[in-house]
Parts: sequence; structure tokens; C-alpha cells
Amino acid sequence: MTIRQILHQYLEEQKARLAPRTFEHYEGAVKHLEHCFDRYGHLYLDEEQRKRLHEALPRGGEFCDLFGAEALRWNLFSRYAGYFLPRKVICGYDSAQQLCRAALNCYQWLCRRGYLKDEDASETAKDLREEFREAWKEFNKEDS
Repeated sequence: MTIRQILHQYLEEQKARLAPRTFEHYEGAVKHLEHCFDRYGHLYLDEEQRKRLHEALPRGGEFCDLFGAEALRWNLFSRYAGYFLPRKVICGYDSAQQLCRAALNCYQWLCRRGYLKDEDASETAKDLREEFREAWKEFNKEDS
């Protein structure tokens, strides 16, 4: 199962339990996670995985379509929360917070399902949330 398939499995489960408006944030978060992982996932691959990705890129291969759970790392979520969301996603702070919350819920879901290994996923999620807040403040300070 690819990362993209895993993320869409997450969305299907959330759709059944969330209000439509809340679910929109989850869809947005997964879309942004996919973009982030496709753009920056190579940074966290081993040499063999990096070679596989490099060979697939000219044929339109993307990180989320080539790799499965074995390539998921907390670092990808750190890249999303601490860099991608504050700097690459155009939205206000409230929307960014909702996207971050949805992405971190995804992180915890991945851990519960065994796709990601993290013995203290809730503590990691708190740390990632704080990383997002700090990055948001820093980035918006630069714009002032």
C-alpha cells in the first residue's frame, strides 16, 4: 500500500465520523501532506530509496506513489508543521491551525495503525504543534 493510499484510507475513516465542514480541513491537510511529502520526502530516504525515486521521477513517479509505510517518518510531519504549512500554504492562522490539527491527527492515526513507529505519538504531536506555532510566528515576523 502506498503512502497516498494510506492517507486516503485515513480520509475515508474520518469522513464517516466528521461533520462535512471539519472534513474539508482534513481533506485539505491530506492534500498538503501529499504535496509536502512529494517535494521533501527524498530528504529522509536511504540511498537505495533515493535511487529508486530518482529513476522514477522522469516517468512521473512521486514519493507518495512509490513508497509505502516504510518511508514514513516523523521528520516528514516536522517538515510539514515547521516549514511547509507556515511558508508554502497560503492561508490565515486559524485555517493553518485547523490544517495542522488535522495533519497531527493523521500522524497519531498512522501510529495507532502501525504505519509509523512512535511509542509516544501524542507527545510527538504536541511537539510538532509547538514547532508549527513557532515557525508561524517566525515566518510572519519576517513579513512584517
